[in-house]
Amino acid sequence: MAEDQFKRKLTAILSADVVGYSRLMGEDEMATVSTMKSHRNLVAEKILTFKGRVIDSPGDNILAEFGSIVDAVTCAVEIQNALKEKNKDLPEKRKMAFRIGVNLGDVIEDEDRIYGDGVNIAARIESMADPGGVSISGTAFDSVRNKLKFGFEFLGEHQVKNIAHAVRVYRVLTDPADSGKLSGEAGAHRSKMPKAMVAVAVVIFLFGATYFYLAHTPSKESATIKQTAPQETSKPSIAVLPFTNMSDDPQQEYFSDGMTDDLITDLSKVSGLMVISRNSTFTYRGKAVQIKNVAQELGVKYVLEGSVRKVGDQIRINAQLIDAEKDHHVWAERYDGQLADVFKLQDQITQKIVSALSVNLSAQEKGDRKEYETKNIQAYDAFLKGWNYFLRQTPEDVAKAVTHLKQAIELDPEYSRAYAALALVYWKATDAGWREQLKVSPVAARLLATNYLEKAMKHPNSTAYIIAAEVSHRIFLFEEALSYAQKAVALAPNDHWGLYELGLMLIWNGKPQEGLVYLRKALELDPHNPGRVWQTMTIAEFCLGNYEKAVALGERAREFNPTTTSIGGVLSLPYAKLGQLQKAQEAFALYKKGWLSDIPPTIPLVMMFYNFSDPKMSEAVVDSMVKAGLPPTPSDYYQIQMLERLSEDEIKKLLLDSTISGIGLYSGQQWWWEIDTNGGFKTKGGGFGNNEGSLWIEDGLLCSNIPQMTKGLKFKGAVFKNKQGLKEKHNEYLWTSTLLLMPFSVEMRTSQDSN
Repeated sequence: MAEDQFKRKLTAILSADVVGYSRLMGEDEMATVSTMKSHRNLVAEKILTFKGRVIDSPGDNILAEFGSIVDAVTCAVEIQNALKEKNKDLPEKRKMAFRIGVNLGDVIEDEDRIYGDGVNIAARIESMADPGGVSISGTAFDSVRNKLKFGFEFLGEHQVKNIAHAVRVYRVLTDPADSGKLSGEAGAHRSKMPKAMVAVAVVIFLFGATYFYLAHTPSKESATIKQTAPQETSKPSIAVLPFTNMSDDPQQEYFSDGMTDDLITDLSKVSGLMVISRNSTFTYRGKAVQIKNVAQELGVKYVLEGSVRKVGDQIRINAQLIDAEKDHHVWAERYDGQLADVFKLQDQITQKIVSALSVNLSAQEKGDRKEYETKNIQAYDAFLKGWNYFLRQTPEDVAKAVTHLKQAIELDPEYSRAYAALALVYWKATDAGWREQLKVSPVAARLLATNYLEKAMKHPNSTAYIIAAEVSHRIFLFEEALSYAQKAVALAPNDHWGLYELGLMLIWNGKPQEGLVYLRKALELDPHNPGRVWQTMTIAEFCLGNYEKAVALGERAREFNPTTTSIGGVLSLPYAKLGQLQKAQEAFALYKKGWLSDIPPTIPLVMMFYNFSDPKMSEAVVDSMVKAGLPPTPSDYYQIQMLERLSEDEIKKLLLDSTISGIGLYSGQQWWWEIDTNGGFKTKGGGFGNNEGSLWIEDGLLCSNIPQMTKGLKFKGAVFKNKQGLKEKHNEYLWTSTLLLMPFSVEMRTSQDSN
């Protein structure tokens, strides 16, 4: 009967909606409705021009279909061009941008309506488009790539909610200079890096894609977590809502956002408070909210709100602290001053809050919070602009962020906070898809990150300590990684990222029960972004043998962020232990999608991401993943307990005036380094080719620079004796540099004195 009632057909679907519609309505309903009506009429006219028809237009959304996919994509671009022109006549705050997604797919037709996966995919792809941009599905791309004079950027395969298979997504590039260009796809770019560096790039990508999701990535969705009462804690709990920009210039919004960020950061350093993270409070930005509802959703008693007005070098800050339970103002004050006084004004607000809530400060907390902040107000202003762009998390905005952050360190070469921000940008660049806009390779991104981090560590903030923890973990220095994470939390007890990092490092160090304590604290402070915490808690519960709890947490994480492939690897572990092998294999298949097709997961590669200081935990991971579908051979991996770190003197004695050789983990080719008595060396064979470089030691770490490959930037790491190593396998020693793992053996001594 269904066959008779409904008709199936292949059609081109266009889905569009307004960016920031709720904010616009909250600010001015009448103006928004008027603009929406005008824009919608324009869109409808364009759709008719290209022989399409509007199916539905509820709220701020428009759904249309076309008989031709070429017409649909061309129409989408024409719509955006026309809207761009129309927005030029509107005030900055009233501009109305659309996202558009286009798909070619099968639908069910019921009278004048269409339904099915084809429509769902178009809607999901639309949500991935840039404001003012157009994204299309793989099926649409395959049909139009040689028929339209646009360029295209491959955005990867995405697991779309309620769609069984991954969907290819492309960004349409409309600049005439991009005509015919295809970027992002395998084969679109030919690497000019040496083979060894290509292999390094691959493993950096894989490591980043798995590890950095665990450590950083909030979901693109925000969870709505309703609380009926504040979190059960003896500490006063507070949320700082985004301060309103009251300046005449809407471009000054970066400054009001920066003020809010700094107040959250300052309050987070007070151990006697519980402070909700920026990630969660900024979900209310631009919305008309009821303070009591916000407090209930975030689980706090107090809410701070305010505004900032910046005119020239004069600033005015209005702030009010509200007791949400009693629905009354604890205090409200106005602070006036010059831009140069901004740090003092922030301190006054922080101190007023601490005093009003009767919080006792430690001796360290009573100190000057700006001890390592810049005294150059122009550098601070440049930093705020850069940080504001970074937090938008789009490739184009992150590129702008780098420009401003570099300006900040040019204005103040000792500005540690700016160095830490640059380190974070480049550390995250590969897995976040920012490399093309930043014009860096995976190798260069990693080198720049660690070099900026070194400068940030002269006067580290919590961000610097967190990245230092990740770098140390990457080079198998688990105890140092844990120490850095502890320092991050000591410096900022309410920083959800620091708490999360400490929980993660405790798990890798074989202390999952302790790790869970800090993960739960992180979840309290960032309740709107629980996905990454649930995923990491899944690992902790697995290590504790609580497999059913692990499955429940993992499934919640997958439901919250279904596009993340790394959750598949995590979920496969407890499912395998519970004997639910079909579900374990399905989860592993999802995990495998996150790997490059020519570098499939193997035990040695997987255990770079799932290595624990406790060998039993590592063995449990290997056993479970093999049951889930990981090939059982090769079975060798570097077990932390079998690595004995060498001292500075031992490294010198081992390497200077010698020839070392190894087998590339990814290329499988043998290489040789001939090292002289001063640390200079020549490379031969393998992926290194014939190059020259130098070695030296800093703080117990072996450093190297190969100018032709690393462009003058150094990379460094620890050197270990591998107790399981064999000379014939060229793996008696292991150098765990920030770029790659280099197993090697000493082939010969150059001078007789060394024998």
